[in-house]
Amino acid sequence: MLATIADIIDIAFNRDIDNDRIKKSDVNVAQWKYIRPALTDDLYTDLINNIGDYSGLMEFVKPALAYYVKYVAFEELAFELSNRGVFQLTSQDANGVTDTQRAKYKESVMIKANELMSVAINYCVQQDLTEYNRSDALAPRIVGGFLVERLTGEVVNADPENPTGSGSARVYLSGDTIYLQEKISGTWTNTGTSWDV
Repeated sequence: MLATIADIIDIAFNRDIDNDRIKKSDVNVAQWKYIRPALTDDLYTDLINNIGDYSGLMEFVKPALAYYVKYVAFEELAFELSNRGVFQLTSQDANGVTDTQRAKYKESVMIKANELMSVAINYCVQQDLTEYNRSDALAPRIVGGFLVERLTGEVVNADPENPTGSGSARVYLSGDTIYLQEKISGTWTNTGTSWDV
């Protein structure tokens, strides 16, 4: 694992929770689903095998991983499955949240994870890490719920039936910078996420 469960809890949770509430499988899923495609297979494999050689990169990967784990484990932390069925966990000292509030909070966890991962990707590019395979990074993949075809400025979106409607996103190359943009009120708007190339 790229981070201990104790580190993940310390980074991504605003309250202490028991270490056994986060499973190693949650960490492995987060690494494989989010970290590996972002870093590319070559760099991810080398990082796993030689983590001590990547202390600079790990300063950026570990926070992203912590929030991806929080996202992956989110429902398991809110619900419990037993022989009697599925139950929502509650607290005597706090008010429960609505389904809408829970969904917004979970979405905010993914947004933070993606922003932190973009910093790690930028580090890979800035450091010109040999193992970071740019052609692999440009391959089709899911990033933050969007299908990213390639970094060419083509529209990529979460709604294939409405490719230029609200909820659409694209990556746009301008000079030496790639910008992630989303469609807001019919206008492509920078999200604040960008990468130098």
